[in-house]
Amino acid sequence: MKIAEIRRAIESCNWSRNDLSGSTMAEFKAQNVPARLNPHITAVRSLVIAPRFKNEIEAQAWAIKYADRVIARWTAMHSEVVAA
Repeated sequence: MKIAEIRRAIESCNWSRNDLSGSTMAEFKAQNVPARLNPHITAVRSLVIAPRFKNEIEAQAWAIKYADRVIARWTAMHSEVVAA
């Protein structure tokens, strides 16, 4: 895989996550966030990046970390409703 393709996959994950940040709380809660982000997380996690591309390796880790956080926030919002 070329480095441009790796960068595109990481950017696609980040874009999808950032797109959710413009939602109101109700809009965010109504979306199926895991279904939207999990394919991106899987794609980014499966990237094999040569060690010399340290920035991309770091970007890969951050993209996964922040997408997982958004999913965790969405899951917490839905578990609060069930618990109430």
